Formats: sequence, C-alpha cells, structure tokens
Amino acid sequence: MSASFDRPTAAPGTLERLAYRAGRVLGRIQALPAPPPWIVLGALVVASWGIAAEAGRVARHNGWLYYHGGTGTWYYTSAWALGNGHLPRASLGYGYPLLIAPFARIAGASMLDGLPWIIAFNQLVLAPIALLSLYGIVRMFASRWYAYLATLLWVVFPVLVIHYFLADYHTRYVDITLPAEVGLTPLGDFPSMVVLLVAAYFALRHVQTRAGVDAVAAGLAAGLAIAIKPANLLFLPAAAGALLVGRRLRGLGLFALALVPALVSLAIWKHRGLGYVPAFADAAPLAVVLPLGFGLDLSRYVSFNWWHLHHNFDGLREYTWSQRLIYFVAGGGLIGLLRRWLPAATLAGLWLAAYVIVKGTATNTEIVTGTFFAPLIAAFPAFFLLVVSVPFLIPVYGGRRPAAALQPASREGLPKVACGVLGAILVIGLLAVSVLPKLPSASAAVTPGNLYVPLNGFTLAARTNSHGVTLSWSKRAPSGTRATYAIFRSPSGSPVCSPAGWSACTFDSVRIGSVDTKLDEPYVTSFTDRPPAGGWTYRVALSATPLGAPIASDFVLFSRPVSVTVRAAPAGK
Repeated sequence: MSASFDRPTAAPGTLERLAYRAGRVLGRIQALPAPPPWIVLGALVVASWGIAAEAGRVARHNGWLYYHGGTGTWYYTSAWALGNGHLPRASLGYGYPLLIAPFARIAGASMLDGLPWIIAFNQLVLAPIALLSLYGIVRMFASRWYAYLATLLWVVFPVLVIHYFLADYHTRYVDITLPAEVGLTPLGDFPSMVVLLVAAYFALRHVQTRAGVDAVAAGLAAGLAIAIKPANLLFLPAAAGALLVGRRLRGLGLFALALVPALVSLAIWKHRGLGYVPAFADAAPLAVVLPLGFGLDLSRYVSFNWWHLHHNFDGLREYTWSQRLIYFVAGGGLIGLLRRWLPAATLAGLWLAAYVIVKGTATNTEIVTGTFFAPLIAAFPAFFLLVVSVPFLIPVYGGRRPAAALQPASREGLPKVACGVLGAILVIGLLAVSVLPKLPSASAAVTPGNLYVPLNGFTLAARTNSHGVTLSWSKRAPSGTRATYAIFRSPSGSPVCSPAGWSACTFDSVRIGSVDTKLDEPYVTSFTDRPPAGGWTYRVALSATPLGAPIASDFVLFSRPVSVTVRAAPAGK
C-alpha cells in the first residue's frame, strides 16, 4: 500500500492527528472570502497609532521627550543645520536628519520644539509604510487572511511583548526600547527598520516578478537605510542571499548598482563633515586592503566578543519567562518559513543573524542596563517574520504556499513610484552633502556628555546691581515640559566654547548654578550671581530629561553669550 503524504488515513498519535486537523481548519478558514486590503489595512494603520499612543502613555516621558540616550541631540542638531543650509559634524548618517530637516527648520534650534513634528512624521508617514511593507512580504508566502492576522500581530506586538519580560525588567524595556521601537524619538532606529522593510519587500518582490525595477527599488531603499545608519550595511548579506537562492543574478547586479549613490554620498558626508572617512584606515586588526591602496577598518565597527554575546543571552533567561521560547520561535519559525519559501527564509534568517551577532557581541550593548534591544530594532522585522512562520510547522498546511502567492505581484506602478521617491531623496542628499557650506564651529557645541547642541538659540540679558549680576531669559521649554536651566560663567576674553573644528566646538565653561522649573509652580527664568570684580561672560543652557527629576546636564539648547563688568564685589559677598 502506498503512503499518502497529503492526506494520511491514520495519524500515528494524538499530536499528529491534532496537527493534521489544525492544518485542515486553517486551510478552510483561509478559503473564506477576505475583505479588500484597503479596509483592513486602513483600520490597522489607525490601530497602530493607538498602540503608539498607549506606548507613549506607559513609557516615562517629559512632555514629548522620551529616552534617547543623548544620541537624539546629534540627529536633531544635524537636521537643524541641514534645514538651515549648513553641513553639520558628520558623526552619524545623513539620511534621517535629511528627512526631518524641514521640520527642524520650522521648529527651530530646540529639540523640544521639534519633537512633535518628528513624532508626527514617524507616525503619519513611516509607520504606515512599515505596516504595508510587512503585509506585502507576508502576502508573498501566505494567504490574504494570514497576512491580515500577521499584520494585526505586528501592530500589537510592541506592547504585547511587555508581558514576556519579568516584572523587574518592565521599566527597562518600556522606558528605553519601546519609545524608539514605535517612533517616539528622533533616533535613527525606527526609520532604519521602516526603510529596511521596504528594501526587503522589493527584494522578495523581485524574486517573484523578475522585474528589474523591483531590484532597483530594493537597492535604493537599502542605500537610504545605510545613509540613515551605516550599521545597516549588515542587511546587505540578507538581501544578497535572498536574490541568490532565488536565482536572480541580474537582480543582484541591479541591487548593487542602486546602492552606489547612497555609498558615494555617505563617503562625501563623512569626509566633509569629519575630515576623513572613518571606515578607511591604514592599520587595524581587521583592516582589509582594498584596490587603490585603501584600508577598510572593520575593527572600528565589528568586535566579536563571544563571551559578551553569551552573557546577553543569559540575560534573556534571567529577565524573561523563558529563554527557550526565543530559541524555539527563531529556530522553528525559520524551519517553517523554509518549508514555505526559501528566499524569504534566507532573507529573514541572515538579517536577524547579522544584527544579533554583530550588535550582540558589541561591549556597549548590555541587556542588564536595557541597551541590548535598541540596536536590534532595525532587525525586529526579521524576528517577527520568524514568529509568524511558526504555524508553518504544522503538517500539510505549512508546506503549501497559496496559489495566489505564486502569481506575479500586482500594482506594477508601485516600484516605479518607490524608485522615484527614493531616488529623489538620495539625489537631494548627494547635492546637500556636496555643496552646502559647513556649519560654523561657533554654532554648535559638543558637551562633556557627548551631546551635540546648537548655540545662540535664545537671547540672554544681564544687568548688574548691588546684589551682583542678574540674568534673565524667556521661557524656552514647551508647555507640559519640565526643564532645568544650567548657568555657565567664564572670564571675559577666555573662550566659552573652544573651537574643535569640523562644525563644532567643545563647551568647556564652568557651571556655577542651575534653575529648576516645575509644572505646578510659576516658571522661573532668572538667576542672580555674585561674582568677584572683573569681566565675565555668561551662557544659559536649556536641559530636559525624560527619566526622573531634571538634571542640568541633558542639554538641548544654549543661549547667546552675554558679557558684563563687575566694578566691585557685591554687597554681602
């Protein structure tokens, strides 16, 4: 008697029978008529805004300010400089500052004023793009109903996983990772995730359609992701692997060519904004000699500390309900996706592995402090694709790719529109980094806490009297934000901010006091100092933090300097 693998007459055990019946039930459900995508996806976009609002409510915040680790000042100040026609210090990628530069131009130099614009851009533009891309990817290897359910899970997943962590770790995930994950910060992690989802969608779409325009769109999107954060180069092996196993060598060539504009503009950005390209060095432990005599310094970005990765994985066991659940979901989902569609499994597996290995072994990521997950946000979609592929382990059901998914993708004009938009962004970026004059070093400062903060953002007035020197300024923090003002004083004639070159100076003045403001009390915008006789120069710095009491070191904006001359020591001195 010949065996039938499609419809076994008798299952050898209870588990096998249940799996077979579950597969049959899922197949029948997915055969039901499905509502049109625009209705379901439109509702899910609105639901995603609700989830972001809930995440914003539960995460600790100060007005619109959520945890950004100080890096948010670099992104925003870079955007403010670009918005005002100047090239800033190029310590980060230029992609996200370029996207939010118009909002920084409107809002002004203070990051606190620009945050509502940035969060609105993330939610109204980037979040729907991520949702639609995720739906399109799942739709290529599953039915429409399944893609709807997967997209619904994508919407609620950021807050759903809160309960996966033990109670003593909730605040570290909710306050540090969650705001960046749902786009409530000016950091490059969320836009990186969105643009990489776009690149993944068009790469897999090219495997399905063979259309060259899809491969070009994938390359342009991957290039923009690299321009946002150069670390997104880690995505390239995943995209290349998917195209190779899909036997799309021509598409792989087009994908590589489409990366060139972003890579060239990124090199120009670094060279003009730093004076050198950090990736190239003459001597390093992992230096790779390239043609033309350049040395690629890999050790600057990659330091494989396997003990540290193992330590972070041990943290999953300590701070979550089950470490093995992660392993099962990743391994089982990969096997399930391999049963469905090899290119998608290759892309998701290599995408996740590259980020986990490189970012997880970096010594500046620590699960104990809550900084392990934030660098992995760009690879969260890869893990999510494995999560939704676990049901494909079910016999009969899992191995059958829906006939509709095998048909050429519709909406042929979509990749052309994507190429036009992405190409325009990259061309504008190339022109900006090539022709804009550098930001004067006296216009922005690098503080001792490694913040990049605009100078001369508001006017400071000073008057001398019998009590000393009284400083006054206008309110700078938006309503609903608790702020602190730090007061700096230095002798007249000495540099308040020493030029450091390359569009920044080093702020090295001495802080002499601070003014704390509270939401339920009158807003204080004055300070009295009692200096010795002589000439003095003052500055005031606006400071705000999302966590705990205000600290007068989380600077977001400095005032203009003001100089006074004290003829005699103040009374009572």
